[in-house]
Amino acid sequence: MIVAASVTHADRPMASLSLFSATHRQEEERMRSIVDKGIADEVVVIKTCNRYEVYMHVRERAWTPEALRDVFGAGSDLMRVRKDGSAILHLFEVAASLDSMIVGEHQILGQVRHALEASQAMGLAGDALPPVFERAIRAGRRVRSETELCQGNVSMASVAVGLAEQRLGTLVGKSALILGAGKISGMVASLLSTRGLETIFVTNRRRERAQALSELSGATVIAYEAFREHLHHMDIVFCASSAPHPLLHRDELVRARESRTTDMTVIDVAMPPDVDTGAIPIGGIDYIALDDVRDCSRRMLEQRS
Repeated sequence: MIVAASVTHADRPMASLSLFSATHRQEEERMRSIVDKGIADEVVVIKTCNRYEVYMHVRERAWTPEALRDVFGAGSDLMRVRKDGSAILHLFEVAASLDSMIVGEHQILGQVRHALEASQAMGLAGDALPPVFERAIRAGRRVRSETELCQGNVSMASVAVGLAEQRLGTLVGKSALILGAGKISGMVASLLSTRGLETIFVTNRRRERAQALSELSGATVIAYEAFREHLHHMDIVFCASSAPHPLLHRDELVRARESRTTDMTVIDVAMPPDVDTGAIPIGGIDYIALDDVRDCSRRMLEQRS
């Protein structure tokens, strides 16, 4: 039996996803424990900033969702469970970007592929899940090549940059810091490079990744250990790291704002958030959360349909 247990933007508040945040090593341990505890004999996890989904192959037809409590604790109560045909259909919808926060976005197909490959590398995907995932990936490719779903589509990065333009009026002559060097950060950097900003900075815990993004976009690398010292120079801060804990706290943001004569805009699309949400609101800082980006993307989708 194929089982999918998920928490996504479609079913739960975005803050719910923070219950499932984990480092790479912790995530591997969690996946292995699902198999070691006999909950399933195969497991693949799709983890993005707006979804956490566990796909499992289980041999016991009497399997119940309570089995997940040993791994996820109370978080298991938030998971929507689908079985067999419903689980497989959902995976196809995910791969085709029909279940995405921004329908038609391109990143999810690569994320599905990466999830499968990671599980296979760990020896956690054998004969049952890979064929299903491969068919879903092929279907997702066909949707993109044979339909108009992705034509003129928007991405989370484009929505975030659009919101920054909307709030500030123009990005010309502004300075921006990108926190993180993943795919979304790369897309944000690429979009910003066409907007006439005075300076684009990027920082990441692993400097080589920030350097790679810099070479592609022309952004200037700031040492991760020192990026907080530069906050007061930034008109916009895009937060998109994969850190399992907040990177910016109230005192740091207040200090940065007090050193400026104009307001700052902080756009946080990381999950869990890069900004300690207990620090918000702060006078003079326009904080845009992932939920705000989601709501904006839904309005844009309604306008397109």
